[in-house]
Amino acid sequence: MKSKTVLLLTLIYSLFALPVCAESKKTVSVPKESCFLCGDQSNSAFGIDWGQDNVGLINLNTFDVMPVEINRYGENGQLDEEPTGCIHLGMGQIGDTLVNTLTDVDRGCSNISFQLSNKTINADAVGSFLCEDCLNDLHSFYSGDTEPMEIAVIHLATRKIHPLSSNLHWFSLDDYLVECWLDAAQEALLHIIYRPVRYPQ
Repeated sequence: MKSKTVLLLTLIYSLFALPVCAESKKTVSVPKESCFLCGDQSNSAFGIDWGQDNVGLINLNTFDVMPVEINRYGENGQLDEEPTGCIHLGMGQIGDTLVNTLTDVDRGCSNISFQLSNKTINADAVGSFLCEDCLNDLHSFYSGDTEPMEIAVIHLATRKIHPLSSNLHWFSLDDYLVECWLDAAQEALLHIIYRPVRYPQ
């Protein structure tokens, strides 16, 4: 009789303990001062581009960033408002993803294409770059049926991030409008538009 009672109590304990253990598991985060977004990045290799009114693509699992220069800045960090009269073709890489860009600086827009990798966000990887507050902001992009992809758009001035997902067609990010086409062939096409008036008329 005693052994049956012990077995029953053990079973009841296990039923209640498992959900508690699962709930208590929390993604590790870094201290605020070390956060890639809200921490002090003045000594980082990417620090030179922080503060510029430009967007870029970011791999959220590796935090590799590729800036898209719609607004041009000189060596002194000042915005160059002179028209260029040309279109800029570019190529770069974030993680394993090769990115092609076609940017018309004078009209304030850029077309971006890259091959999707089918990778979603790795919570542990992201937690090694972000503080708890920034992780919570990122978590707000999760919906019931669609997980964000590892590739996102970041605004370099405000350090705001907007992940991409298969059911996302457009979004705004501060002064930028981003249109998205994610096709069955796993190719992503982004059209990024800088909405304010470009240069003095």
